[in-house]
Amino acid sequence: MVSILLVSRALAADPEPSWGSFGTGNAVGYLLLALMLALLLLLRVHRREAQARRPVSRPNPRSLDDLGIAVVRALRQNDLAAYRALFATLPELDFARHPDLAHFADRYTGERIRQCMEASARRLPEGAELESAQRVGREAFAVRVRLSTGETQTVILGTVGEFRGIFRLLQREDTAAPQSQPTRR
Repeated sequence: MVSILLVSRALAADPEPSWGSFGTGNAVGYLLLALMLALLLLLRVHRREAQARRPVSRPNPRSLDDLGIAVVRALRQNDLAAYRALFATLPELDFARHPDLAHFADRYTGERIRQCMEASARRLPEGAELESAQRVGREAFAVRVRLSTGETQTVILGTVGEFRGIFRLLQREDTAAPQSQPTRR
């Protein structure tokens, strides 16, 4: 309490207190306030840039059925970003020493994945409901769908690989599989 009285009395005695090397008067206070606001703005811009650099979370399907659900959803919504996120990445192929690693740059371009998505969307019958997903042969990835007529149909949508327990799509040129195989129940 006494210190407050002493400070107020000292300020009353000297109308322009000295700020040392910063000068005298209210100008210094305004300068410090402007400096603090500039630093706050800089911090806000830095945080926004850091948030923009965060990677988009990729789905990590642990089963073929989870992968089938994600693929069919991306195809139905025509979502190229979601579809591309389901493909194996270079580090995954490198870790598994996968044969696609040698042709990664050719096979995983945006244009090639878009073409693969369009071809897969054409193979998937309109209005069909997903029943399950499965491997056909060694690497072919197929989904079993129920048509509106009640029949089931197996549709091959590409190839699949397993990397550390996570299933990823692959795009292989040498997989010449039939587009669909109708079956009856």
